[in-house]
Amino acid sequence: MKQIQKSLGHAVRGLKEALLLERNFRLFLIVYVGVLLLGIVMRLLVWEWLALILAGGFFLAVELLNTVAERLADILDDQHKVLGRKSYHKQIRMCKDVAASASLLSLLTVMAVTVLVFWPYVKLYVA
Repeated sequence: MKQIQKSLGHAVRGLKEALLLERNFRLFLIVYVGVLLLGIVMRLLVWEWLALILAGGFFLAVELLNTVAERLADILDDQHKVLGRKSYHKQIRMCKDVAASASLLSLLTVMAVTVLVFWPYVKLYVA
């Protein structure tokens, strides 16, 4: 039980750090809470809630992993520069770019899910 509490403590600390230090994470979370509140107003169906929660959770998890990849790459690059090199190691740049593209892809996914879920409601209220 103590090990579970310790692990949970590490996870909560990491989440707090992401909230404090990662602007994109905070921005998405604010928008995501707004989407969820809109879902309450629109009285979404269970499957629609499931789609929004899975897509949003997927994005948040990928964004956290992107942060990890970027931080580790920065540490490696700093070490690379200690050795006297001036520019990014091309593999470090590639790692950061691929991590960023994973984040972008997951954001596009959550945006697509959000549009698909809310589109029928928009059509009802606009018509």
